[in-house]
Amino acid sequence: MRNLILVVEGSRIMGRAACDVLRAAGFEAIFQLSATEAFIACQERRPDLVLTEYRLAEEDGLDLLKKLRRLKEAPPAVMISALGTEETAAQAIGLGALNYRLEAADYLEELPTLVLAELDVWRSRKNEREKRLKQSGFEAQNEIARWLDQHFKNNWSASFGALNQIAFKNAAQDDECRKSFADRRTEPPHTARDISGKRS
Repeated sequence: MRNLILVVEGSRIMGRAACDVLRAAGFEAIFQLSATEAFIACQERRPDLVLTEYRLAEEDGLDLLKKLRRLKEAPPAVMISALGTEETAAQAIGLGALNYRLEAADYLEELPTLVLAELDVWRSRKNEREKRLKQSGFEAQNEIARWLDQHFKNNWSASFGALNQIAFKNAAQDDECRKSFADRRTEPPHTARDISGKRS
């Protein structure tokens, strides 16, 4: 499946030219003139990457970045400008832009390479983020397992009853935690103690 690239450009000529270059390189490309139209396109088409100029037909690229923040799963966006400033670049990154690039003389010629590089950056960041979330999920799972083991050492049915009340966001974490408790059921039961410390 080809990557869908949304080109947001204040110039109709440049926008169409960018789309032609991207299509020739094997991408699917669509073009919008304004931030509002681009925002609607993001909701309806869910592009893999947004390339937005700073100067648009209505509003500007920063306004588009602000709109994209409203989406639950916003696409990665790269701002491109021929007249960029450090202040604009900082604002764009602060609003969630994946990158900020100056529009060089060979912009159209290098556009497919730029898009591939930005998609690679996005995938790398996404994988790293998912890896951190998975790791934090397993750490939480282990904390729960240790707590249940401590409080229900000789009552595995109670442990499973408590475990059934836990709704892990990740199905793999849920299966792993249940398997851990199933394995523990085969271990010799611990000697129970009452609150006074006497053996029962």
